[in-house]
Amino acid sequence: MRQLRMIRSISIPLCVLAFVQVAHGQLFERATVLENVRILRGDGRVVERGSMVIKGGRVVGMGTDVKAPFLSSRHDLTGRTVTPGLIDAWSTLGLLHESNESAALGRGWDGFDPYARNVFREALRNGVTTFYLTPGRSPGINGVGAIVKLVAHDDGSMGALVADDTALAISFGPADSPIKRLKTFEEVRKQFRDALEYRESLEDYEEDLKEYLEKLEARRKEKDDAEKKEADEKEKPVDTEDSEDSPKPTPKPESDDDPEDEPGIRGLLSDNKMSRHVVNRKTFRQKPFADDGGDGENGKDDKKENGNGEDKDKEEEELTKPEKPAIDRVSELLLQAIDHELDVRILAQRSDGIINALALAEEFNLDVLIEGATEAYLVASAIADTDIKLVFGPGSHSEIFRSNQFRRYRHGHIDVLQRAGVPWTVSSGARSSMAARFVSFHAQMAASQTDDVNWLSLVTTQAAMVLGIPHRAGLLAVGRAADLVVWSSDPSDPGSVVERVYVAGKLVYDHKDDVGDGGGQ
Repeated sequence: MRQLRMIRSISIPLCVLAFVQVAHGQLFERATVLENVRILRGDGRVVERGSMVIKGGRVVGMGTDVKAPFLSSRHDLTGRTVTPGLIDAWSTLGLLHESNESAALGRGWDGFDPYARNVFREALRNGVTTFYLTPGRSPGINGVGAIVKLVAHDDGSMGALVADDTALAISFGPADSPIKRLKTFEEVRKQFRDALEYRESLEDYEEDLKEYLEKLEARRKEKDDAEKKEADEKEKPVDTEDSEDSPKPTPKPESDDDPEDEPGIRGLLSDNKMSRHVVNRKTFRQKPFADDGGDGENGKDDKKENGNGEDKDKEEEELTKPEKPAIDRVSELLLQAIDHELDVRILAQRSDGIINALALAEEFNLDVLIEGATEAYLVASAIADTDIKLVFGPGSHSEIFRSNQFRRYRHGHIDVLQRAGVPWTVSSGARSSMAARFVSFHAQMAASQTDDVNWLSLVTTQAAMVLGIPHRAGLLAVGRAADLVVWSSDPSDPGSVVERVYVAGKLVYDHKDDVGDGGGQ
């Protein structure tokens, strides 16, 4: 009893300690409050002078009448502007290597380098917190991309998946000749057809396997029934002449005409040579016994049984288990796209590539997003009749003036698509890991082509909508993830700089600690 009381006296403080630790981590976590700040929510709404409360990685309070919680970390940001973290909807940020023609099963996340601190710093320095990571740009199928958020980890690495395997990446080789682009399109089309044939072969296998198992079960049941019948027959009592219970045969009355009284019959019965013969009492005709190989009744039955056995053996030989088709990972990946479990992102700059992307989407009923789309304005009406979205690359780049794939680039082409009602956004264009720092610049250039678009919405709420993550990024609201950027002034001001960046409520960039090397990986 004394030992039991000692154990109880020790266990109670331990329980209290555990409760205090949990409470300290959940209930007593210090909140971060950004006070006297101008808030651009990302959807066009503005809070001119308010406060934001961040706790547990989320925005828990926002507005003009928000009070700071007890023991919170308060920051007076008078004159600053807060926006959602920017989204690069087509990027290679942190990508170590790209896939090639044979890497249809490649994954963008597999090539991500979580320790590329310099390129991450450049992206954060320019307000980018979330991006779509493409697996490659080679002609054909390049694998699947991922959406990544620049979350900081304790070991110094950065990056967390928002969504893995979000889209199947296909390139129609915009820099190739028209013949090569057409060839690439036909190869991709054939791969999708092969995927459908692969599905049919699997369905046929399932049907054949079901039929095989049914026949196997029927045969097993027949065998069990036969064995049971045979066992029942063996258990039945056998009647013999010596049995006391068997009825005695009634003796026949004696007759003077009994053939056995005739001497000839007695002589025949007593003859040893007739031991293998049966005597017909009326005609005295002799019949030989049917041996095992004869044509008697027993012989015929045996032959019939043997014949049935041969047929049964033949049937058993024909009943073979169907062979399952070899696993085809590429076809399985394409079937996910056909079943709308995976979006399809097609890189197509020229009008012929865009038309081919529309044809592929229609033939296989795919959810398609087109990257690049420099000449999309030429086929704007055709795109508007579909649900296809667009992600434009840089709106101003030296390559536009020297590359043949941009030879029909036209300033104002975005306005044509905007008026046609085509959903779109802008990105860094996945030129290099360092290109993500130009996202805000490209968005402002694109917005300058139309009067109906706010550049900040392009790379926040609209980019999140195009990527399919409208509830996970791009908007400042209570209950949403605290991914936000603090600018020194209005972000549209060329002189405005990023002072702080929070991702999942954690400070991941502070310009005071920025060494400003701007180096590569």
